[in-house]
Amino acid sequence: MAQRGSGRGNDYQRQQQALRRAQEQRARQAERERKAAETASKRQERERKAAYQEQQAEQARVRTIGVEHEVEQLG
Repeated sequence: MAQRGSGRGNDYQRQQQALRRAQEQRARQAERERKAAETASKRQERERKAAYQEQQAEQARVRTIGVEHEVEQLG
């Protein structure tokens, strides 16, 4: 009879371990997803900054051409 009781106890322990493993796996997956989202966000921010810098450089080129044209007209 003692074996039956310990068998149920072992079943309970196995279930608890399985639940714990599942929770740990979900936590690891959530952490991977969080890191992936963070990486994507950082990449988007870098791309946004690069686009802004390119826009600023293009505006500077246009202004430079305008100023050079004015200098030619004055000269």
